[in-house]
Amino acid sequence: MLDLEAHLHSSIPCVLHPKRKFTIPGFKVYRSDRNQFGGGVMLVVSNQLHHDSFPLPPLSGLEATAICLQLQNHRQLLFVSAYLPPTAAIAPSELDAIFSLHNTIVLTGDLNCKHVSWNNAPVNRNGSTLLSYCLNKAITINYPNQPTQLPYNSYPSVLDIALSQRCITSKPQSVPTRSSDHNPIVFKVHLHPDLSAPNTFYDYKYANWPLFRNSRDIAPDLNPPIQTTIDLDNIIATFTRTVQPAAIRAIPVTTSKCNHLTLPPNLRYLLKLKNYYRHRYQRSQQRFFHYLFQLFVQIFSTHLTRLRNSKLSSFLGSFHTRTLQFWKVARYFTKSPSSIPPYSTRAYQSTTLRSKRKF
Repeated sequence: MLDLEAHLHSSIPCVLHPKRKFTIPGFKVYRSDRNQFGGGVMLVVSNQLHHDSFPLPPLSGLEATAICLQLQNHRQLLFVSAYLPPTAAIAPSELDAIFSLHNTIVLTGDLNCKHVSWNNAPVNRNGSTLLSYCLNKAITINYPNQPTQLPYNSYPSVLDIALSQRCITSKPQSVPTRSSDHNPIVFKVHLHPDLSAPNTFYDYKYANWPLFRNSRDIAPDLNPPIQTTIDLDNIIATFTRTVQPAAIRAIPVTTSKCNHLTLPPNLRYLLKLKNYYRHRYQRSQQRFFHYLFQLFVQIFSTHLTRLRNSKLSSFLGSFHTRTLQFWKVARYFTKSPSSIPPYSTRAYQSTTLRSKRKF
């Protein structure tokens, strides 16, 4: 995907009359003109992509035009190119009007929203409004690390961003240009995201401990001399070569059947901001970054608690009183933990948890 702010050459009339067509061979051009004095939004789409024009509701401050991409398996993607003038205020109601039109949406353009969360030194009101809206509506803000505007009389800033809903995109890249003070951003839309591999772990309940003891080729040294970090690395490597093959032979591996809590995009973005300010504070030791880190810790904890409570409420609400589901859940939380047999070698045997950890 490509998003840029273009300025027409002086030889081309600045005002494109609605009846005058602007064409590019091999592409379809969609326009949303501002007024008779010029301005507006243009979206250029390759003819090789199966798409249709998508009408948007009337917008007062935001200028936008949209298309609907037809994907495989009857799926669709609504792609919106937008522009917000510097003097206009971004309205959450207009964003609601756009993001309620479809399930999978990508909105990109020069929104003139500045915030430290997407690498802007100053913060304006539009940036704070957009960040609050995206956190509440589970919309991901995709931004480049490099500035997209390089004015000669002000600081560089990131004005071109991409908002995605139920859609995964790559990290946008700002492409330097020499003909404008605006750099375009380039990113990819992942229509077929890779599924993470299932979590596997050793099932100690069905482990064959006699086979584990006999499978160890050598007994580890219980008091090895450690003088340098190289000695420590060698001891760890020796222990791994001793224990890991025996564990593979004697302990079965199973796949986790638990439904782990999946964080929505807004919580993942909050977690990213929390870690970002934590790293900034660790490097600079400035109290401002420590304050932001503590603030995002509280916000993330509050939203995570609400998510867990809602998941638990929906999980318990799905039970039926005439089944054994309640008994199974109570049994799961009240059963005693499985005990691991003593770990023994030829000269040493550990039975308690403390001695096992010490070993």
